[in-house]
Amino acid sequence: MNIQLLQKHPIWLRNKEVLNGFRPVLAGNGLAMNAMGSGDARNATLRHEEWLQVDDAVNDVLRERLTIADDLRARGLSVPISVGSVLRMTERLEDFDDADLSYDGATPPSEDRPSYLNETTAVPVISKGFRFNWRQLIASRERGEPLDVTSAQICARKVRDKLQDLITNGEATGGPTGGGIPGLTSATNRITVNLANHWDVAAGTPIADTESMLAAAYNVNLFGPFTMYVCKEYWAAIQADYKDESDKTVMQRIEAFSDIDAVRPLDTLADNTVLLVQMTSQALDLSEAQGVTTVQWTLEPMVTHFRVFYVGGPHIKSIEDEDGNTRNGIVHLRPSP
Repeated sequence: MNIQLLQKHPIWLRNKEVLNGFRPVLAGNGLAMNAMGSGDARNATLRHEEWLQVDDAVNDVLRERLTIADDLRARGLSVPISVGSVLRMTERLEDFDDADLSYDGATPPSEDRPSYLNETTAVPVISKGFRFNWRQLIASRERGEPLDVTSAQICARKVRDKLQDLITNGEATGGPTGGGIPGLTSATNRITVNLANHWDVAAGTPIADTESMLAAAYNVNLFGPFTMYVCKEYWAAIQADYKDESDKTVMQRIEAFSDIDAVRPLDTLADNTVLLVQMTSQALDLSEAQGVTTVQWTLEPMVTHFRVFYVGGPHIKSIEDEDGNTRNGIVHLRPSP
């Protein structure tokens, strides 16, 4: 589900009502937001135009480079959940045995019954705070200068980077379950393939390594569609010519594999690491209760505190075959341990 549809989802609309109290100026319909005595608006530190400046600064940062989260949303792999959901539970169905074959039709087939297994993942709050004191606001208003929103931009960048790191690498421990949050490179049942040679040297073999990754996926009945994510050290290397004086780059050659839809950089990947991710709801999605937003509160009269935050995180799923073996829809190319 893309972000525009997500914002109109009934769950997200209810979540917005919960959070409106922390954004008193922008909580209403925009007609009488700053009138004294208009509910919570009289307690707002920032004026309407100042809130717009903060929001524009935060949104500009989020448009810069949020590779994996944007890809999941573009694929419809974003699931709206309640802002009160600390844990998200999904069910997966154990596979049945193969169908039976007979020649008379009278032989009774073997019978199975559905068996559901639960998967639970914690849903975190990712946040970073900043503050304005009363003199900063007065200086901005009396001089007619725009509000300095550098702090909001830095906080938004920290939240964005943490979300991308969480999806990529997960969180090893903590949370309500004590088991952390699995990421693409830390999911227990991901498929690992050893890197033959670094891709950014002359002896690198990106095409052969891609074939090995695809073979490992096919071997466990994963057939895509895949998106390949490469570490930033390899991003320039795969944009070089595939062959001398070729009209095709290494990246274009990789994208020529029929089951690989795209090749993308992922800044939070460790050096010399590549991922092949099956972009289907069977393999993973993104739990989202609240998109990145800014809220305010006051603990003392001279300082107003603000927090840029996001509620959500990755939900890596397990796929089970008829033999009871579980795997994740992720192939992880890495240097030999």
